[in-house]
Amino acid sequence: MPVDLAEPDATKAPLRFYDKRVYKTIENTSVAANGYVNLTIHDKDLTLDYLDINNVQLLQETFTPGINGSLNHHYSDPGVLTAPKGNPKVGG
Repeated sequence: MPVDLAEPDATKAPLRFYDKRVYKTIENTSVAANGYVNLTIHDKDLTLDYLDINNVQLLQETFTPGINGSLNHHYSDPGVLTAPKGNPKVGG
């Protein structure tokens, strides 16, 4: 699936991060990266581990149930992704 190489429009979606890295194909064409997510459930924790096509970790999120039906969220950012303009990275 094609992925845009342009800066994302923060008015269209509340993005916290995006991957601005560019890959070159054999034909020397610039393309954006694709990746995947591994989902793990351990006890009460749900962990989402986002990886690129080379198995480089991009982001990890953990969700844990809290008191009275609330949901606790924490993320770990290894620094590969970029915050869109006008939307600085916020600690998780």
